[in-house]
Amino acid sequence: MFKHKAILLFIFCSIIAATNSVLGQTETTIPNERTYVHTSATLLFPGDYLYYKCYVQRLDTKNLSNLSKVVYVELINEEQELIFHHKLFLDKGLAHGDFFINQSLSSGNYKLIAYTQWMKNLGVSIFFQQDISIINPYTNDQKEILKTDADTIAENSMAYDNKNKFEFLKLSVDSDNYSTRSMASLLIEAATDDVKKGSYSISIKQKQPTEAARSIGADEFNSFYRTIPEENSLLNSSFLPELRGELVMGKVLDKETLKPIKNTRVILSALGQETLYTVASTNEQGKFYFNIAQPYDQTSVSLRPLDNSNHSVKVMDKEKNDYSKIEFFNLKIDSTLRTKILDKSIHNQIENAFSAVKPDSISIQKPKLFFDDEYLVTYNLSDYTRFPTFRQTVQEVIPDIGIKRINGEDSYSVRTPDNVLFNALPSVMLLDGLLIDEHSKLGQLDAREIEKVQVFTSNFINNGAYYKGAILIETKDMKDATSIKTYSDDLRHTLSVPQKRKKYFSPNYTNETEKNNSIPDFRYQLLWYPDFSFSGKKNEIEFFTSDLQGIFEISLEGFTYSGKPVSLKSWFTVMD
Repeated sequence: MFKHKAILLFIFCSIIAATNSVLGQTETTIPNERTYVHTSATLLFPGDYLYYKCYVQRLDTKNLSNLSKVVYVELINEEQELIFHHKLFLDKGLAHGDFFINQSLSSGNYKLIAYTQWMKNLGVSIFFQQDISIINPYTNDQKEILKTDADTIAENSMAYDNKNKFEFLKLSVDSDNYSTRSMASLLIEAATDDVKKGSYSISIKQKQPTEAARSIGADEFNSFYRTIPEENSLLNSSFLPELRGELVMGKVLDKETLKPIKNTRVILSALGQETLYTVASTNEQGKFYFNIAQPYDQTSVSLRPLDNSNHSVKVMDKEKNDYSKIEFFNLKIDSTLRTKILDKSIHNQIENAFSAVKPDSISIQKPKLFFDDEYLVTYNLSDYTRFPTFRQTVQEVIPDIGIKRINGEDSYSVRTPDNVLFNALPSVMLLDGLLIDEHSKLGQLDAREIEKVQVFTSNFINNGAYYKGAILIETKDMKDATSIKTYSDDLRHTLSVPQKRKKYFSPNYTNETEKNNSIPDFRYQLLWYPDFSFSGKKNEIEFFTSDLQGIFEISLEGFTYSGKPVSLKSWFTVMD
């Protein structure tokens, strides 16, 4: 008992110390944040992907933020309608994602917006805002972007004075001209450790067919935040910072009186692995806060009041942002772009038809499980004689679990080391990640459908709740957990799944067979490298041109280790 208490006390003190270290101020003030987003393009067509990279910085140090663990990215139209809402878990202040432009989006002007929850205290005006325009030739309604007699259209002139030098960083390509399907080499040179330790993103794409909204560079970013205070009071803030992960907030109410219940506990669990299992306590107003500290795949979670079946759980949705005062770029086109729009549309259709042979890959992140492997005993039931029910399996196969009869019902209990404090306490039971608080319902579960049973043989404490070990049951296809009615539908809550990190496809034409294959290559975006970092003083990035000819732009954006903005551009030509 004393060993576990000592460990828990140490962890608690470590969290407090780490929090104070993160704040760098006092416990009642936290540095404000700002978010910069590098986008792959500002003019898009159906079939395109909008790629983006988020950089979240502290305003006091300009370093990548160690405060917020989640950033939100949204796209809205001129009617303030939400096109998408992405939630991304930050890795040391960085995250990247993408969005596919489909044929349901109308031609018009849009705004890409990025923020952290902590930024919401200072209002929408400090959110990152980038104008995005979409041309959808598959719809009849083009009034938002068609030129009238009163409109003028700017030529898409491109300055060839390469903006390819920063004080201590330079980029260059090995040629100004390339042929189609040829290898190109991008050289990036850093002169200082500050630059080498920085974080950057790189986009290489064909120039846009018409003058679209200007892409905001990292070097322009500082001017937007000159009047923003460096820190903010935690006590006077309406929105809490997500310092340890995504915040899920709610209230526990009495079902009859609807009055809030203080000092009670709520358990969150979800179908899948036990990555989302956690316990929270309500405060004086009956409110609770869960911190989900890592990405997850589950869209539906179960929230159960622990202490009283007469209590109900109400989840508090996050307040929507007021975008009514946002101004939009005004894209205008005319018939002179007909051929370019037609070509682009055909190329996108062909590219998407061959998307199966040009796949992006998901970066697999191993989840951190709640229960430590050190205390887990695993029983793969295929290694044992199969018994008909879970109850019989426990009796014959799993000596670490005992069965008690309480008020005529079975209760399963882990045989942990003798400990008076825990003897009368329950054991946690999760079926495919979902909490099962009525153990007797599992007695007749068909054991042939169970893949394995894991027993956590240590007593533990979770947010003030004491438990006598845990029983983790994993079925073969997770169908049984949802069929056992251990919770009511009003205890379910839907979460949006965070964006997954990807490694984006890039062809390799060094082999003559690949170079001469019959698969068309109409990539306008030759390279999207969202997480570039230096491995030495000089870094060489190889990429391949496509079947398209024209002028292509190289854009590098990011920040040095100390927070200095870097915005470099260069161009090259592709000819047959």
